[in-house]
Formats: sequence, structure tokens, C-alpha cells
Amino acid sequence: MAILGGLVTNVTTAIVQFYDIPSNTWSSGPDIPIPLNHLNAAVVNGNIYLLGGLAVLPNGTWSAIPYSWVYKPAEGYWKPISPMPEGTARGSAVTMPYGNTIFLAGGETINVPGAYQDSTDIVSAYDTSRDEWRVLPALPEPRQHATGAIVDDVMYVIGGRTGCRRSVKDNVYALNLKHPDGQWESRADMPTPRGGIMGGVVGKSIYVFGGEGNPEPGTNGMFNDTTAFDTVTGKWSVLEPMQKPRHGSQAVSVDDCIYIPGGSLVEGGPTVEYSDKFCP
Repeated sequence: MAILGGLVTNVTTAIVQFYDIPSNTWSSGPDIPIPLNHLNAAVVNGNIYLLGGLAVLPNGTWSAIPYSWVYKPAEGYWKPISPMPEGTARGSAVTMPYGNTIFLAGGETINVPGAYQDSTDIVSAYDTSRDEWRVLPALPEPRQHATGAIVDDVMYVIGGRTGCRRSVKDNVYALNLKHPDGQWESRADMPTPRGGIMGGVVGKSIYVFGGEGNPEPGTNGMFNDTTAFDTVTGKWSVLEPMQKPRHGSQAVSVDDCIYIPGGSLVEGGPTVEYSDKFCP
């Protein structure tokens, strides 16, 4: 499992860390080429692809960049690849590998910390074998800080928000990748609207963890929810809550368990070192 860039005490970093699951140990890797937060990353054929993200401008604004790179462990360095097409640069996209292709859905192009952030409905795909990009049908509504997965040739985009932390959504959208130029369809809504969520797949179910944007007093703006969407029945289940509710991380599925490294315990708050796993 690889952790790329992100925020350390609200400072954008280029740090790379690897976690070895069998030995339960961490190690350092080569920094990403520039500090980025809310970057889009996925693994295909053992190689790590970094596809854009948010860079910090001199005035402190986080702005999307199109630049992309691949890290091949056998080579040990980050190599530039084709940038995101003009007008599609963004961070915080739902990033999903599918064969040799990586799909990116939604995201944000600009974030003025504490003041303003946008969202986009852009959906695009990067073919790792051809080093080529293409654009797919847009989401029904802009989304960022969502989660999702591809199960049985169907791409799901779940929850997220349209802008500020409290603009959370519960919608679930699905696109059949056997007909990628078709239309998005709606599925059963998530039980609770949430953004900044983490998701992973075990079997035919997509598990969704935590998130921020909770308006209830005493929650620190956090959701502790753990829910599962059964892609076969189309129904949601509510499971045991997170022991330490977090947002702003990612989830990685390995051997029927889902690993969630780091994140934040407070809405918009600083990051933590705590990591855990969930085995359904």
C-alpha cells in the first residue's frame, strides 16, 4: 500500500510512504515530483499512477494541475506520462482501476482553504497501455470528495459533496462500462449523506466509511458510519460504526480486508497517523 503526498498538519507534502501488509511495517519511497494534495492515484499491473491533483499557489489557493506520472518499482523513480486533457485537470476525483484503464469521476479544480471550493461533473479515463486519455459522459451532478468502485463492469460513484464541507450528498450513480458512452443511472441512495468518505470492495459489496460534514452537535463534524452497498441486490446495510471516525483518507482492499491509513478526526482538521482495517 502506498501513501502519496497529501497534507501533514495542513501543509501540502510530496512525501511517499509504503506499508507492507505481511510485516506490518512502513518505509519511505521517492517523493512525488511536486507537493500535491487531493491527488488522484491508482495501481495497475503493480505500477503506481499519479494523475493530477491540487498544487499550492503562492497566494495559498489550491489549484488543479494536469501533470501525471507513473512509478514503476523496478525502476524506482517517477516518470512523466501524458497530462490530463485540457479542461479536465482536477483533484479529489473518484479514481478507479479497471483492467489497464483508470477511470476518474468528478473532483474539484480550485480550493481556497476555509473560503471556497468548487466541484465538477467531468468523467475521464486514462489507458495505461497506450498512454492515452478520453472523456466519458459527465456525472448527473458535480461531485468531489466522493467514493466509488467498479464491480462487474459497472462504475459506481457514491456520495460526496458539491462544494463546502456541509454540502454533502447521498446519491449513487452507476455507468455500465460495457457501454461507456451510455447514460448514468441512479441506484439506491446511501443511508446518510456524507462527503470526504473512504470506500473499498470485498466480494460484490462496496463498503463506505466515515466522512465529514455532519451538522450534529458533539460530532466534530464527523460521521462514524460504516455502510455497505450490495451491487447484486442494490440494497444498503448499516454496519458497526468506525472506532475512530475519519475523513480525507482512502481505502485499499487486500485479501478481503479494507485498510484505511491516516486521515483526520475533525472536520477540516489536521491529519493523524492512526490507521486501521475492516474485515467484513
